Amino acid sequence: RTEGRAENLARDLGCRYSGFKDLRNLKTEVLINCTSVGMYPKVEEIPVSTEVLRPGMWVFDVVYNPPETRLLKEARERGCYVLNGLKMFIYQAAEQFELWTGRKAPLEVMEGIVKGRLM
Repeated sequence: RTEGRAENLARDLGCRYSGFKDLRNLKTEVLINCTSVGMYPKVEEIPVSTEVLRPGMWVFDVVYNPPETRLLKEARERGCYVLNGLKMFIYQAAEQFELWTGRKAPLEVMEGIVKGRLM
C-alpha cells in the first residue's frame, strides 16, 4: 500500500519495481490493485491511468465494494480479463472462521450473505 513496501516486496521476489509515476510506461501482463482506491463511497476513483490497460492483460482489484469497480469496468472495456476481490474477501473470512472456531466454514452461506449485502 506504499511505494516503500512495494519496492521491498519486489526486491524480495526478484521482480522489477516501478513507482506510481512510472506506471504509464509499465508493460505487464497482470495488474493487481491492493489499495482502497475505487472502494465505496469513492467509486469513481481509479488507481491507474487507463493508458496502461491493454487487451489480454489480467486486472485483479481486491476491492469488493462495489463488486465491479471503475478499474474493472475500464479494463473490461479495453479487452482485459478481470477479477474482483469478492472471492478473496469471502475466503479470508472463511479462514478466520475456521481458525477461531475449529469448524469448517459454511462457504455457501457466507458467500450468500456477502453478495446479498453488496448487490
